[in-house]
Amino acid sequence: MIRIKLRSSVYVVSAMSVMLAGCGGSGSSGGDTPASVSTYAGVVLDGPLQGASVFADINRNGVKDPGEPVTTTDANGKYTLQMSRDIFQPPVIVEVLPSTVDADTGKAVGKFYRMEAPDGVYSVINPITSMIKAVMLVNPGLKRTEAESIVRGYLNLSDTYEIYADYTITERPGGVSEDKWKRFLSESGRVHNIARIAAATMADYWERASKAYGGSIPADKVAQVQSVLVEATLKSVAPMAGRVPNDGLVDLSTLVISDPGFSADQIDARLRQMAVGANASLSKIIGEGAVHMIPFKDAHGNYAHFVMRDGGSNNFTGQAVSGMSTVIQSDFSEAENRSMRALGSTDSVFDGSLRYDSTTGEDILGTTVNAFRWRLAKLPTAGEKMRSTIDARWLNNENAVWPNGAQIYRGLVKVGASGLLAYIKDSAQYKDGLLPDSLVSLYGENSASGFRLGNLGVRFKSGDFGSQFGGTTSLQSLANGVVNLPQAGRWDVRRNFAGQTYVTLTVPADYQPDIADQLKDRLFSNLSTPSSALIQISTTQYTLGWYVPEGRYAELMLLNDAAFNALKANLKW
Repeated sequence: MIRIKLRSSVYVVSAMSVMLAGCGGSGSSGGDTPASVSTYAGVVLDGPLQGASVFADINRNGVKDPGEPVTTTDANGKYTLQMSRDIFQPPVIVEVLPSTVDADTGKAVGKFYRMEAPDGVYSVINPITSMIKAVMLVNPGLKRTEAESIVRGYLNLSDTYEIYADYTITERPGGVSEDKWKRFLSESGRVHNIARIAAATMADYWERASKAYGGSIPADKVAQVQSVLVEATLKSVAPMAGRVPNDGLVDLSTLVISDPGFSADQIDARLRQMAVGANASLSKIIGEGAVHMIPFKDAHGNYAHFVMRDGGSNNFTGQAVSGMSTVIQSDFSEAENRSMRALGSTDSVFDGSLRYDSTTGEDILGTTVNAFRWRLAKLPTAGEKMRSTIDARWLNNENAVWPNGAQIYRGLVKVGASGLLAYIKDSAQYKDGLLPDSLVSLYGENSASGFRLGNLGVRFKSGDFGSQFGGTTSLQSLANGVVNLPQAGRWDVRRNFAGQTYVTLTVPADYQPDIADQLKDRLFSNLSTPSSALIQISTTQYTLGWYVPEGRYAELMLLNDAAFNALKANLKW
């Protein structure tokens, strides 16, 4: 957690991005340049960075080799590289040196870190473009547009924000409409602040990783370690990304960066996952046996567990998948078809027909209306420590290893039209009235009692159009008496295709430790941060759930029987 206050042509992302990037924002090969030379130019940002080293990684080994074009950024953060037109869209890598000056402060940054952008993107290189590149590298086979969507989801950016634009510019470029410019300004200041926090975090993580390797990251691992560190940065910055200001610069002197727990063996384990991670077919895996997932645990320490099995073939819709839901209780007992449900589904979170889309390399599970798109990568298992795959905090024995026969896959799932919503039915509570209107009357500002979520007290306020659409929440800490908290939360009403109602609760990152025993304490979903959801099961019953919005991504681990049984025996209660 972070707390703070074509040989002859170069890929152009979009006209809007290039215009917002400023002069020299994309590569080119025209003008007075000799016909045998291409010119690559752009700007390097946290704020504009002066004195950073920029090189073209022609042999794609991640390090600066003799003979590769290299330059230094000027006072405006701009760079220009020239190379033979026979070299096609090479990666361009930025090494930010301790002596590099950040225009935001006029001071040297003080620490080393690296930045990149996806191959073919040269107009702007900054922490955000570095995140997109890292997400692609740690998830083999992922498309750039998919990585962009994942980063947008993490950082709470709109789908229309020009993610490759120069967020520091303050004057509207020619050719950009006033409407587009206003929409850009509504987010660019916040993105600038996110980038500043991310840059400081990347520098800190690089220093920690270097120490883990005895003072210097091995040259043959630099590129891969870079992607691991930037991915970790993305996940660290995400919880507060929606709360940083859009006006003014955040004060980095108050930035507290938690230790990500990097050790050489943990990083190397992640690198092995990236290397071994070959595409796998969900259809084939399910055909070989049951597939287990454990998305979250409830406040009582019971783990929600569901399993998918082969339901037979269907000539029209493809392979059928059947699901069962269970809860792993603290005595390790389970009851089939007991508790875990998805809104609108009768059995489990994922069920329906399953087919492989050869045009995208994805498995599609579900209905034509609400399809989940999966990309799977097989992970190394036999002899690997469980903590290399699973958060060590969940394990009774951190040094336990996966047994022979264990198979584990990392699933990157794009959520379907109704979102991904799961809950533990048996933890439901009873009350009078219907959601959502009764929330304001029962747990509103003037009510006798508030709604309790862990050690967080929640009081519901109506929105501008009445409680039917949602509104804000005022929050109190209940850990030591009742303490009013300054930041507001949010609640929003949602309905699925069946017309069932649920309310999502958004809690500021600063207060999430107060609900650590609730749904934020997740086992396998460590990608797009889900919201807590209050779900109406009947006219008098509601429960807490777990929700990932439509179009966002969830990252789930899939385990076969051998891996699941080993993990279950090692879970910490």
